[in-house]
Amino acid sequence: MKYHPMKKQVEAMRFMLQNPRCGLFMRMGTGKTVTCLTAVDMLMYEAAMLRRVLLFAPIRVAAISWPDEIAKWDHTKHLTYSFVHGADKRADIIAANNSDIVAVNYEGLQWLDNNKQLFPRFDMCIVDESTFVKNPTAFRTKILHKISRFIPKIVILSGSPAPNSLEDLWSQIFLLDRGQRLGDNITEYRRRYFFKSDTTYGCYLRTGAKKEIVDAIADIVMVVDQKDQEGIPPVHNNIVKIALPKKLQKKYEQLEQDFLTTLDSGYSIEALNQQAKTQKLRQFVSGFVYENGSTTSVVEIHTARLEALKELLTSLSGHNVLVAIQFRREVDLICKYLKKKIPFINSESNTKEDSVNIRLWQQGKLPILLAHPASIGHGMNLQSGGSDIIWFSLTWSLEHWEQYIARLARTGQLSAKVINHILIMADTIDEPIHSSLLRKDATQTGVLSSLKAWRNKKNETIRNGKSSGISARP
Repeated sequence: MKYHPMKKQVEAMRFMLQNPRCGLFMRMGTGKTVTCLTAVDMLMYEAAMLRRVLLFAPIRVAAISWPDEIAKWDHTKHLTYSFVHGADKRADIIAANNSDIVAVNYEGLQWLDNNKQLFPRFDMCIVDESTFVKNPTAFRTKILHKISRFIPKIVILSGSPAPNSLEDLWSQIFLLDRGQRLGDNITEYRRRYFFKSDTTYGCYLRTGAKKEIVDAIADIVMVVDQKDQEGIPPVHNNIVKIALPKKLQKKYEQLEQDFLTTLDSGYSIEALNQQAKTQKLRQFVSGFVYENGSTTSVVEIHTARLEALKELLTSLSGHNVLVAIQFRREVDLICKYLKKKIPFINSESNTKEDSVNIRLWQQGKLPILLAHPASIGHGMNLQSGGSDIIWFSLTWSLEHWEQYIARLARTGQLSAKVINHILIMADTIDEPIHSSLLRKDATQTGVLSSLKAWRNKKNETIRNGKSSGISARP
């Protein structure tokens, strides 16, 4: 397929070419993979400035999305690609000695850290979905921070770089500048820009801090949002309100207030702490709870949510639907209630089977695909298979929320719009979860808009037609 880059994609390529260490915060569906591949091709085969690229990505993104994108475009299909995965990674990476791009999933970081002699093979590192290393105390983050010292050119890619708060930015920016802009460690970053509340848990931005953070990092990051990319359809939210039966609503409220309730069957639901209670409440609204101490055995409570799902699927007859789940047991309950076997993708599913199911979905051959946002929410191209999403149960994570919706709301979507159906149980934990997503989205959108405005102002002469010396090929 011939690649015709959009104006902002050309600017993003130029930004990569001109900045040895940079971040591309390209919102979901704006083509960050092909943009990055095009820049790699230029650096490697036109400028002769690269020998080999080391790519870090989530497992399904590394195994499916990147090789698919390379093969898709006429100007990148000559790039060679190897995915180093499994027990015999050393043999894999030796076999990949002549590959242009060598991919390792984040779970392989420990192995790579134990084989530091391999670092000189690479002169560029791409960190795809960089929010996987947003937690500065995580083991894989510490390893990647260490690896970043040895590779001269680093590009971080993310569509949602600050999904929870601006605290998420420090670790990602540290990969690029070793603390030059936001501080040498997370403690210093928090001291500069945040304060702790005396009454609630967590850190909050101090007055003026957002602008200071934007000003500090704006020179090494570039933002591309959906408005800059033609062909991305709008997303229309359809909230479907559900009500628990009155007797069960009282049981729910008792559990919420007292950490304990007893069902009419005699089974007692007990939560030992606030975190456990939150999980029990989320399970309750989905129609079940895991038996105390079990991760597999459940007690079924109601079918109100399943009934709403079935009604919605019936109304969407003829439309293929991507259904978001949160708990493994929800898969079994949905299949049992609908009386059919439905493919699903989550942390337990096999990667090869996932690849088959993704291709069947893309061919329009799966009426329903169940998937957990953490397993399918990054990098997957699913836009050819359908234009309807149903949230059977909600996530707390804005990153999962945005990334999941963007599997369908992206360039190449055949429908004029994507419908995002949200099942919300009234007067339950569903409502604060949904409100939390809206609040987090406002924070992240504000920062990305500020970064984009800074870049637009700086590049005003380029946008007006001044030559940069870099072509918009291919």
